[in-house]
Amino acid sequence: MSFRRYLIFFSLFVGLTWLLSYWLSFYMALASGAYFLMLSGVVLRRERTLHMALMLTAIFTDLSLVLVLELQRSAIETALSMAMSPLQQAHIFCSSLALLLYFPVVILGVKSFFASVSRGKYRAWHMRLGLLALTFRSLGFLFMFSLL
Repeated sequence: MSFRRYLIFFSLFVGLTWLLSYWLSFYMALASGAYFLMLSGVVLRRERTLHMALMLTAIFTDLSLVLVLELQRSAIETALSMAMSPLQQAHIFCSSLALLLYFPVVILGVKSFFASVSRGKYRAWHMRLGLLALTFRSLGFLFMFSLL
């Protein structure tokens, strides 16, 4: 049942990315699809296996997107040059903080998922940092449209 639901959400991710690519750049469409996958993972957080699969897919997509943008467009150099508008800089700031927060969120989430004794300790910090990462990811998503 869970795998079937994951396939449905992943198919929606691919379809949404394809549909959005008509109006946005491919990279913005991919980032939008990853963001909606992340929101789906938050909504389905009670189904732990599905939550983990959706969130890891969204985070991996975000990290891969940054890597591709760096390799193709020297995104980090452009960001550090400060030649962008304040809204574009806000996008870079919020998105960078979200990316940095992904690492402890994933580590704590995996520890919480596989822990048998001290799950609560990991889970509490996973939820706090996850909410903070989602907040910065949401702000970065909104500011992304300043790049159009």
